[in-house]
Amino acid sequence: MIANLCHGGSRAVGIRSMAAPGSMFLVMALISCTAVPPRPSQAPRVESEVRSARPADVAGKTNTPTPEGLLAWSKAVYAFESADYESAARFAAEAIAGGMDTRETRLLHAESLAYAGRLPQAERALDELIQSHSAPPSAYFLLGKIYLIRGDHRKAEEALTKAFGSGTPNDEALYQLGSLQLKHGDTARAIESFKEFVERHPEDPEGLTHYAMSLMDSGRMDDAESVFLKLLDMDPENRIALISLALFSAQKGHARPAAEF
Repeated sequence: MIANLCHGGSRAVGIRSMAAPGSMFLVMALISCTAVPPRPSQAPRVESEVRSARPADVAGKTNTPTPEGLLAWSKAVYAFESADYESAARFAAEAIAGGMDTRETRLLHAESLAYAGRLPQAERALDELIQSHSAPPSAYFLLGKIYLIRGDHRKAEEALTKAFGSGTPNDEALYQLGSLQLKHGDTARAIESFKEFVERHPEDPEGLTHYAMSLMDSGRMDDAESVFLKLLDMDPENRIALISLALFSAQKGHARPAAEF
């Protein structure tokens, strides 16, 4: 039965094994191998003030921008918006060298490098931004994502925590932070992260799913059931919610097919 529900290529959910007998063990096994809908891919972006700023506006934030620096900044923004990230990185570097050494230019440079796939260079650029300027939350968020790709989960958690706690809260950083905590068995903190996330985004299906899974992993099955019921109200065909609720019912001795929910 479990084999029939597991898909090749599904994104496994990082839930610790629970020593739960009978049908509740089956719940955990099913959830562990059922694909959670992945987060929608986050489109490359720089902060709105960077994308919308005219060169003259940003020039006011530095002492000696050269005409070449201003032109390079304009070219960098245009290239980034055109998804030409290699060119954007090159022009942003030229803008910095031309006196446009601002937080916005350095962030654009780092993001361009990251989206071009040059992660070591992007990490160095972000480190330089953090050392020389007041880094915005998006800089820490990008740095956290790079650490995740690199497999350095401790640094990733530190960066994502700063991304959420610095200035304007970064909700996607909070989601990623909760996912990292859940994956590594820090259930109590994962619950808090996803609880705060779903309070901010009560109709986010992935956030609700991971919140319910965190509750399950801590043994709070009634609370998890309530979250899955809410998820099912939003999406009557949500596979994970249907499976979970049917098996919750079976575990309580009231077997009901998933179709009844």
